[in-house]
Formats: sequence, C-alpha cells, structure tokens
Amino acid sequence: MPSALLANSDQDQQLESLSWDELGRLVKRTENDIDSKLLSLGRLVSSATRSQRHGLNGAKGGSLHQAEDLSTHVELLLKKLETQVHTLRARADDDESNGSGHVLQRHVDILQEYTREFQRSYVWLIPFYLLGATKGS
Repeated sequence: MPSALLANSDQDQQLESLSWDELGRLVKRTENDIDSKLLSLGRLVSSATRSQRHGLNGAKGGSLHQAEDLSTHVELLLKKLETQVHTLRARADDDESNGSGHVLQRHVDILQEYTREFQRSYVWLIPFYLLGATKGS
C-alpha cells in the first residue's frame, strides 16, 4: 500500500479516536491555518496584479515560487479539513441528540467558503504561472 494511503488511514484512525470537543478544536486549528495561508496568498496575488498593471514583472522568481508553495499547502490543508469535517459529520450522524447540527453546518460553510476563496485566488494566479512558463522556455 502506498505511504500516502497509509498516512491517510492512520489519520482517519486518529480522528476517530478524538472526542467531539477535541475534533472541534482540531478543525478550528486547521481552519485558522487555511485562513492565514489564504491571506498570504491573497497578498501575493494582489501584489502580482498591481505590478502587472504598472508594467512590472511582479510574479517572477520568488513571488511565483511562494505562490506555488502556498497554493500547494492550501490544497493539502483543504483536503485535511474536508476529512476532518467528514469525520465530524459522521460523529454528528451517530449522535443526533448532542445538538451538533449547527456547529457542523458552520464548519461545512467555512470549508466551502475557503474552497471558493482558494479557487478565486488560483484563477488570478494562472496567467502568472503561464507567463512564467513561457518566459522560462
């Protein structure tokens, strides 16, 4: 079995062993990490588009590399959050009497919001990726 699948299996088992409160804190920490990375990615996109408007090559070298790294990191965090929210959903379905429906829905909404925000940022970065690829050729 590939190591990535083993890692996911281990992570799933660890999530299953957490209490509702522990899992909720883990989800909140992941959401905060994503929020921080999205803010940084937004600043890079804003800087690159501002530089482009002024005729500067603002997406070359380090900033493009940073954006690629951040994009990859955000994608991984979004997948992690999706798994965590899925585990919360399963836990809420098992025990509907704990009043967790509104908490779960809030985490689902946050996941969707962060996914949309990442997709918007990524769409803005595509021209810079393409520009970097053509200039590097």
